[in-house]
Amino acid sequence: MARIGIFGGSFDPIHNGHLVVMCEAVEILRLDRLLCVPAARSPFKPRGTTWSDAVRLDAVREAVAPHPSIHVDDCELRRPAPSYTIDTIRDVAERHPGDDLFLLLGADSLGEFPKWKDIAAIVAAVTIAVAVRPGHVIDRTALAETLPGIRMVELPTTPTGVSSTLVRSRIRAGLPLLGYVPESVARRLADATPSA
Repeated sequence: MARIGIFGGSFDPIHNGHLVVMCEAVEILRLDRLLCVPAARSPFKPRGTTWSDAVRLDAVREAVAPHPSIHVDDCELRRPAPSYTIDTIRDVAERHPGDDLFLLLGADSLGEFPKWKDIAAIVAAVTIAVAVRPGHVIDRTALAETLPGIRMVELPTTPTGVSSTLVRSRIRAGLPLLGYVPESVARRLADATPSA
């Protein structure tokens, strides 16, 4: 039985903070494989993404290429938008029957997590792995009351201070991206035209 992680997001763009979380999750959870799943469009981000699906997918592929345990899964980009986590979990479970599935979330996502589509099915299908920053405390009792049966582990992650919002603001200001995104991603973004 393999241990499979699922880490979804808009990756608009993928940055070094994402990579740190993914690499640390592989190590801490002893994952055999981590699936990095770019979203077609998150239901929580109705405006869409800055870059096209093709640009984001290529950037993610280039960013994770040096990491043999991290694989890009384009299942959400092949489905009509919006992207729902439960659909991705079902897709992955069908392709990996009997494997242990872990859904990686940032601690900031926990506030909205109980409102996600088919949340009871998500909780039943996966262990939730929450990336937490030093000093962040999760109210496990309240979460267990809201989501009975939730299986959760905390992933202490190295803070980077990098976010997609910060990277986009640096691009708009014409500032360098060194240290914020992998070089391959910086080159790809420099050559890409943002979506309308």
